[in-house]
Amino acid sequence: FGSHCSFTSDDRAHRLRPMSMRLCLFFGLAALSSVLLLAIFLRTHSAAGSAKLSASPAKAKARSWVTVSFSDVPQEELRRRSVEFLCTQDSVCKEEAVSLWIGMFPKGADRTPIGPQIWEAANPPWLATSPIKWKPVAATSGEVSFFLESMHFPEVEFVLFSNGTTFPIEIAVSNAVAFADAQGPKHLRLARATGGASTMQVSWSSSLRDETATVRWGTEPGSYPHSASANASTYTKGDMCGPPASTHGWTDAPWFYSATMVSLPPPGTHVYYSVGSGAMGWSDERWFRVPQATSGEATMKVVVVADVGETSVDGAQYHWMEPFAVNTTTFASLHVHSKQRKELRVGRETKARGAEAAELVLHIGDLSYATGYASKWDAFMSQIEVLTATAPYMTVQGNHERDWPNSGDDFGGRDSGGECGIPTQERFPMPVPDGDQDAGWYSFDQGPVHFVMMNTEMSASRGSPQWQFFQKDLAAVDRKVTPWIVFSGHRPMYTSSPDLGKRAATNSSHVGFNLVDGRWWGDVEHLLVEYKVDLCLWGHIHNAELTCPLAGGRCVQPPAPGEYDAPVHAVIGNGGQSLSRFCVGKCCCSSVDPKCEATCLLMPHWSKWRMDRFGYATLVVEGSSNLTINFYADCVGEAFGKTMRTCTEYNKLMYSHTLSRRPDLWVPDMTV
Repeated sequence: FGSHCSFTSDDRAHRLRPMSMRLCLFFGLAALSSVLLLAIFLRTHSAAGSAKLSASPAKAKARSWVTVSFSDVPQEELRRRSVEFLCTQDSVCKEEAVSLWIGMFPKGADRTPIGPQIWEAANPPWLATSPIKWKPVAATSGEVSFFLESMHFPEVEFVLFSNGTTFPIEIAVSNAVAFADAQGPKHLRLARATGGASTMQVSWSSSLRDETATVRWGTEPGSYPHSASANASTYTKGDMCGPPASTHGWTDAPWFYSATMVSLPPPGTHVYYSVGSGAMGWSDERWFRVPQATSGEATMKVVVVADVGETSVDGAQYHWMEPFAVNTTTFASLHVHSKQRKELRVGRETKARGAEAAELVLHIGDLSYATGYASKWDAFMSQIEVLTATAPYMTVQGNHERDWPNSGDDFGGRDSGGECGIPTQERFPMPVPDGDQDAGWYSFDQGPVHFVMMNTEMSASRGSPQWQFFQKDLAAVDRKVTPWIVFSGHRPMYTSSPDLGKRAATNSSHVGFNLVDGRWWGDVEHLLVEYKVDLCLWGHIHNAELTCPLAGGRCVQPPAPGEYDAPVHAVIGNGGQSLSRFCVGKCCCSSVDPKCEATCLLMPHWSKWRMDRFGYATLVVEGSSNLTINFYADCVGEAFGKTMRTCTEYNKLMYSHTLSRRPDLWVPDMTV
């Protein structure tokens, strides 16, 4: 069939092909599948026994390397050329002729060939169980290295295939590699719990079901006078809403544990903790600082990320590749773990305002991009643990966590790959009203800020349950205690980049509500303006952008310096999963690169700063007077769409913007 009948490993490029072509190709291939799969079965058994495959060491710890050696592969297997799409990043792929490849699987996984499928968010290798990851090989003998993330599988094995990934032929299986800490607690993550600053929820995962699982904690390292029992839950293949989550993307889920530490010591105290049980084993000791109580005089730092994904550091191929995601989470973690540091401001170096470590992380949707491929969750959870085990990690669901037809979301797309929110809700229980994790909206206070978290995948039209929650919640905020309100959700209310091409065709710079991502934005904005929300944080669009104080699509000036004007909107969707550029063709208008006038003329007047590089943001809040948002770039000095090998600067602060208010703005006027 050649390249026309290969199914790309870049899912998003595949989905852009005309549906008629995809259906034509699918039914044409399906007509041959029974014959080809029979031939593959016969060929597999005739080839087995000649090639050799081994993995070393046979017992390994999580986050370690395994060497896979192969030899005695018949030349005829190497010559079985299949045109494959090999990617260095999601959407950055090229066609290559590949026959041999080695995949990593949970031991005993069903590897029956299934032929090409047309499931949304799915990609080859087309086997009954998709590999965790895989690497092409171009010789009849040699070795490749795989990095083992912190996974819940007790054992993995490696399998050598020929004939590419569309109709793969299995020719050799390695010995199993056992995890030395297979049942141990993994992927520790903190979250704010109901009950204020004196409580903290901790969650973790384990392959073992144990009713005695516990969190132990204290204020001195190694001493745990306090404990709390954990609740356990999991989900099954039958809970998934559709493919690939319910088919070749499925692997058995671990058990998920959550416990709440209560009656914590005063805010700012270091708490040392460990989770597990006698049968499960105990995690290494971790620590966190007790959250600040609400106070209009407090200072705090917050890390904000969105649209991140996970990175396979060994260079293997895997579903929806995000090779830059680990840079974002690593650089962001420096703010969480550093007690005193310096931030690079544009053109000069100054001591960071709020130099204490960040005490909170917001992830505003599109977390792992597993989209039905369950093994990606382990890799993502392992990657972010450097953040989640030390600071509360507060999430909202995005389209790639929640959306699936007839499952209750308001969009009905297939972006979750059949997960329909369940894997996310099990891993990240949030302090939602009445415990309804699927509803997904909630709020909490920390320091001088009231945080409101929106579920943009559910309706927020006037009178809807979510809209009513916002109205009641915002009306109850005491601005003397929490003078700042930060509102967050995945899909943005305002964004300038998605329809640049259409605006170029009409020579228009007018951009209003992003109605594609929410027909309810007018209803929501009315509440934001009425209750004087200060800052709105969004993801979904894969870049960074900041607006002026904005209402009804127009910039608003304050009545006087330090007075309230309108919400400022920030898109922070540049965490790792590809980038959406501010370009029409090669004519671009990023604020941090050379500008092309024709595209800049298309930008709405309210778009004050833009960046299409990978990165994240921080918020630094100084009492009731100042809230500063800082935008960081992971890499500076490199051409778009490449690796990070030619960066001239890393983790650079690119732009800062401060909202300033009169210190007495929310103090009632007692003048008679």
